[in-house]
Amino acid sequence: MEYLITPPQIKFLEELSNSHNCSEEFFDFIIEHHCYSGSFDEADITFMRCIEPYLDKFSRGNIIELLSGINYNNQLFNRSAAESDNTKIKRYADKKLGKKFNYSKYENLKFSDINSNK
Repeated sequence: MEYLITPPQIKFLEELSNSHNCSEEFFDFIIEHHCYSGSFDEADITFMRCIEPYLDKFSRGNIIELLSGINYNNQLFNRSAAESDNTKIKRYADKKLGKKFNYSKYENLKFSDINSNK
């Protein structure tokens, strides 16, 4: 059975994590929620709700967890918005991981910028 966390639930969890000084756990949760998407539609929704709004807040570890999760789940890397969304992720990843970070082990990730590809 498919379950999508709603925007009010996300906001509640974010506020709760902020007030209890556990933002890292909140980020881990929303990344995992996205990475276990069971359909292309679910992946599109979870990217829009759980990933894109928080990309600039993710730590180096969060970014690596996200890249690994996307690389593993074909519902994430084969969806029509994958290349565009992966390029958004990579813009933030380059800031956290450095422009010389080796993306080659994430062979299923495609990026729009040819110079950014593996």
